[in-house]
Amino acid sequence: MESTIQIFEDRKDYHNYDQIALQIENLSNFSDPSPIDLWYDKNFYGKVNQQNDYIYISKRAFELQEKLTLISDRGLYVLEFVAAAYNDFKNRIDRLIAFGGDFAGPSISKLSVLKSISPQRAYDGPVEDSYDAYINAYFDNFTKNYLRGTSRDEKIKNFDDYVYQFLQFVGEKKNKLPFTKSGFIGSIFCSPYSSGLVIDLAHKDHNDDLSREAFIEDESFDFYHSLAKQYGFYVDKNAPWRLVANISSPQMQRYWIRQFIPPTPRPEISEEDLLKEACKDILFAEDGVEVQNIVDQLKDKFLDGMPGVGPVNYMFPVSLEDLFSKYYTKAYHGDLEQTIMKLVEGYNKYVSTFPKIIEEKEYSCFKQIHELAGSPVQRRRLTSKKTIIRKKVTEKDLVNRSASFFLKIYLNIRNKEEGNTMSQAKFNKTILQATRYYMFVDQKQLDKGATLKYINDVIKGQKTQLSVALPFEATESGDITGQKFYGMGSTESVSDMGQVY
Repeated sequence: MESTIQIFEDRKDYHNYDQIALQIENLSNFSDPSPIDLWYDKNFYGKVNQQNDYIYISKRAFELQEKLTLISDRGLYVLEFVAAAYNDFKNRIDRLIAFGGDFAGPSISKLSVLKSISPQRAYDGPVEDSYDAYINAYFDNFTKNYLRGTSRDEKIKNFDDYVYQFLQFVGEKKNKLPFTKSGFIGSIFCSPYSSGLVIDLAHKDHNDDLSREAFIEDESFDFYHSLAKQYGFYVDKNAPWRLVANISSPQMQRYWIRQFIPPTPRPEISEEDLLKEACKDILFAEDGVEVQNIVDQLKDKFLDGMPGVGPVNYMFPVSLEDLFSKYYTKAYHGDLEQTIMKLVEGYNKYVSTFPKIIEEKEYSCFKQIHELAGSPVQRRRLTSKKTIIRKKVTEKDLVNRSASFFLKIYLNIRNKEEGNTMSQAKFNKTILQATRYYMFVDQKQLDKGATLKYINDVIKGQKTQLSVALPFEATESGDITGQKFYGMGSTESVSDMGQVY
């Protein structure tokens, strides 16, 4: 059995394509064309958009079979344009195998492991389901080990006490055990398959060097690697049997654009002809930047209407930003509500399981005994016991809380998940500004998104300006100047604790 040090050294050698040290004959060739490294380089690939917002494919899209397409009879899905690219890639391999021969040119050899590849794993279900399962395990850990396994359980009389202990727990775990959906998506607990961009072509252990070696040393591997690029795929560096859609490549973007070609009103122009007529330059673009420039030039032409074709308002994702917005949901949109509800559910379950607490208090009875005995006696102490019944949190309890109460909990948790260190003054000012968004921009409707976008931008370190003029300002220390800030409610910290680090 290899030692931890040896495993570390092997991983380093593999990362540096050191085929001599690892004795993998074809390893150095694997660097061209560049594979994707989901372990050390692109570990957020398919989980964040260009603005570094955490994203995911919604459960509704999966249930309605929107945007996702089957790629095997095993119930495996990927995004629709990824499926189209994969099917063409697989058909090409199948043709090469069927018509290959000694004089057929580049092909798949008779003994190649690539002759039997087929999808073994892809999109593995809604993130919501895996997140719910994760949160259940999270609370089990928090309750069993952090509360019940220590004297902390005795300190919880109500929801505020529970929140205080919970934030202490989050502060200890930080990004090792994220709590919000955003934090979950950005963690190792959310698999890359959730993006709908990943296809495993073999059922192999990703930690097994022998499995990697078998693929890389296959005599047809270089051809397979190059062919994958031709159809817009990366090959995963750490799992060579895994294809990852390269959404920046012109080849993959061709498939992406095909999904939005509208039916033509001119019978003599087929969908394929329309693609060739309008997007021929895209097919021969050298890189993603050139594709973007071409798309920008074509956009007005399509919106004005091509000869024989009416205005086309929905043909394009016109950029990667469009792709992300059409196929994915930003996690922060529902983060605050989900975080609070999960916390309330966790507390109420805790109360159902452990409905009461015995509060013990010791006090000295020396004075009373001295008076009764008439002479000094040994000091003694009595113990007073009081039963406290814990109460569940109701919807009415939540309605009576101020907006800032919930915003503080959420910002507190998200800062810890991202490893941010925020001064108390900045924390207070952020809460005040977020509450302004909630009251005056979102009009107390979080679905409008301004409040959570502001908090998300602060967490990412971005500066955001208010989109509307408000009748007040906040000083650096968090004080309100100008008109009185009506309607904000209490600005109390959670259990008077401010931030917990």
